[in-house]
Amino acid sequence: DAIVDWRDRDDRRSSDGAEADDYRSAGLPYEPSNQPFQSIHELSQVLGFDNELATALSPYLTIYAKRPRINALGAESVVLASVPGIDSSTAEQFIESRAEALENGITPSVDSLGNGRRYIETRLEAEVLLMDLAIRREGAPLHLEQVVMERDEEQGYQLLARAVLAA
Repeated sequence: DAIVDWRDRDDRRSSDGAEADDYRSAGLPYEPSNQPFQSIHELSQVLGFDNELATALSPYLTIYAKRPRINALGAESVVLASVPGIDSSTAEQFIESRAEALENGITPSVDSLGNGRRYIETRLEAEVLLMDLAIRREGAPLHLEQVVMERDEEQGYQLLARAVLAA
């Protein structure tokens, strides 16, 4: 609810949410942005979250998705298990069958995901890609993380975000 209130344009508090008055009462110098997240790390500003939790969740989140569904072809089990109607055992079993299907050039069936299927899609083409590059030079290695969106053959890729992360 606090995430919804961070993003929605109204000042009505959801049942377990937080609006501008709650941020002021907490002594924070900011209030909800009332717009979509601009970065995953912005999540750490939402009441109930902190930098540690936002960092722990960041490998499983994106702000660049154009669809409100999870792509079952690449999602990790922890992501699939977060979907209503899919438990961790079902997610693990699906990932095993997904690997076998993809090795055989077959699009995996999502039937085993039961009621969670309404939150799932299975698109083979990716419009947004995350590239994590390890750079090893003298001293500590660095990781360069880039998020790119595929445009077309003429335009190539558009850089959406870049971060240099210390190892």
